[in-house]
Amino acid sequence: MTAASVPFLLVDAFAERPFTGNSAGVVLLDREIEPRAAQAIAREVNSAETAFVRVDGLALDPTRPIPLRWFTPSVEVDFCGHATIAAAAAIHAARVRDAEAITADAPLRFETRSGLLEVFAMIERDATAAHPLWRLRMPEPKFEKAPLNVLELARLLGAELEVFDPVLPLVRTRDQDVIVVVSAWQRLNELRPNMNALRDWCRKHRLRGVIATTTHTVTKAAHVSSRFFAPAAGVDEDPVTGSMHGPLVAFLAAHGRVPVEGGVAELNCLQGIPGDRGGLVRAYLDLREKPTKVEIGGRAYVSIQGRVVLPT
Repeated sequence: MTAASVPFLLVDAFAERPFTGNSAGVVLLDREIEPRAAQAIAREVNSAETAFVRVDGLALDPTRPIPLRWFTPSVEVDFCGHATIAAAAAIHAARVRDAEAITADAPLRFETRSGLLEVFAMIERDATAAHPLWRLRMPEPKFEKAPLNVLELARLLGAELEVFDPVLPLVRTRDQDVIVVVSAWQRLNELRPNMNALRDWCRKHRLRGVIATTTHTVTKAAHVSSRFFAPAAGVDEDPVTGSMHGPLVAFLAAHGRVPVEGGVAELNCLQGIPGDRGGLVRAYLDLREKPTKVEIGGRAYVSIQGRVVLPT
């Protein structure tokens, strides 16, 4: 008896060229599958996240929201930016929908645990129809003070306390991440977290991860450089994390650390693992709207395409 299989793609999101950025598995489903089966596939793919997209019936009703779920190798998560961009690029590449239909005026709409998400395809001067710039509208950024032991967190990140910005407070985002601002790009790259201890600490405080960031970058073309550690979610360090950049740029703008003109900011944000993969997230912030409008954007490249067996 032959096991059922469905289309599978590995997509590099927030990438300026193939084999950079952050890879995400995308499984195009024609049926509902059990969460345990999705978790088994995500563990087998072993990317930071794998997106599961229900694409059956889209040709008949292309306007209805597309069900989308995200799994790390160990848990299901409420939101993932780079895997959402990857899902849009996979649908585009697989021609599940007419590629010409995915535009700024007719976005892909995803139904998720975080609500309805819209992804737009933008064709810029340096982009092509095959590799558009994908833009994802983020949930409204929300923050709360994080009454955490700063000295303990510095120790967990393998840093001295003076590496941290002495002015900006620690805050927790709606995705249960803590934002830590450090003094310089070199300090950022010198962080060497104790992943086992950091994992236990995040679980203790019910955190997904820790964002370490700086606005003192090595190039004027970039406004922000960051790293993201999420060992409690099964990802020691993520090459590029879309979901963190929406709240991150809103936080930095609120404290005057990034340029905002007329209530609007367009920012280039670099993220990467030192000596390893990294990518570019374009962040768009409009403070004139209430609630604050935040979008993240990036390109995506399909690196592997085939089929994956559905666990029974």
